[in-house]
Amino acid sequence: MVCESKKRTGVAGFTLVELLIVVVIIGVLASVAIPTLDEARARAHFTAIVSDFRHLSQAQEHHFQVNMTYAEDLGALGFISTQGVEVIVSEATAQGWAATGTHASLAADQGCSIYLGNAAAPALPNGQAHGSGPGVADCAR
Repeated sequence: MVCESKKRTGVAGFTLVELLIVVVIIGVLASVAIPTLDEARARAHFTAIVSDFRHLSQAQEHHFQVNMTYAEDLGALGFISTQGVEVIVSEATAQGWAATGTHASLAADQGCSIYLGNAAAPALPNGQAHGSGPGVADCAR
């Protein structure tokens, strides 16, 4: 009796164990990457708010040079916020102005505030007091 060895017929593939190992590795990588991506996205939203504050500040200073007072109406300033960012001017007088900013993708208690001059420092969206001085954006994360 002669034993004949079976020849492979060219069928190739992955074993179930190999596929499971790949799925586990992808799962581990995803569990590390997703929180990092969320943090990066939140930082981008806060950066958009602060950038809008810079544009608002320039518009307010231009309005002050022409009218000798700051404006509470964003339309009067010709100010258009970034998509998703809501800026609200809470106080505007001849002595200063204050504003808060939020983003639609952030939690309701997250956002930033800024004030300039003798305006009262606005509270952050989470209710905390504005911790930075005038002209500096303070954000609650």
